[in-house]
Amino acid sequence: MSILSDYRTGKTLSKLMTLKQIKIIKDDCASYFRGAALSTVMLSSIAIAMLLVSCSNETKPRLPAVELTPDQIGKYQTSCAACHENEAMGAPLKGEKEAWANVFAKPFEEVMYRVINGYRGMPPLGQCFDCGEQDLRALVYYLAQEPRNSENIKEEQ
Repeated sequence: MSILSDYRTGKTLSKLMTLKQIKIIKDDCASYFRGAALSTVMLSSIAIAMLLVSCSNETKPRLPAVELTPDQIGKYQTSCAACHENEAMGAPLKGEKEAWANVFAKPFEEVMYRVINGYRGMPPLGQCFDCGEQDLRALVYYLAQEPRNSENIKEEQ
């Protein structure tokens, strides 16, 4: 006597089964598990596809437009311009979209950490020793933004 559980109803079958009956149950189980495995693969594929689409269409936050004060203009010209307006220096050039996209691929706090402490060829604070944190933030955003018709500088009035 063979004791089997009917997978459809959960009832225990206790009778002598013929080989034909066993084959039918075996085939039913195989198709059930094949379908379940296929469903799992399909759901996994859909989940991965959705994840990839959501990551690839991720919108980066826009950088704030910055207009430098006359004091910040002086700081930019004495501390930043020498490297960020000279291609030979290797620093990301002012307004160069791709270079700054690489910089801003990192969290902004990491960008500021590098500005404050120095990074690769950039000296700490970009040698702007009289810059406060607000000045440094404004200068970083200013360097990253694309140039407009006239520079994004407040004119003295």
